[in-house]
Amino acid sequence: MNWGAFKTTLTDALIDHLQPIQVGQPNDS
Repeated sequence: MNWGAFKTTLTDALIDHLQPIQVGQPNDS
């Protein structure tokens, strides 16, 4: 797994834990 994929997965997991009420957010960043 490359760093880009890892960072994307990690960020997605963090968002899922930090903002469980906000779903369907655009991941363009």
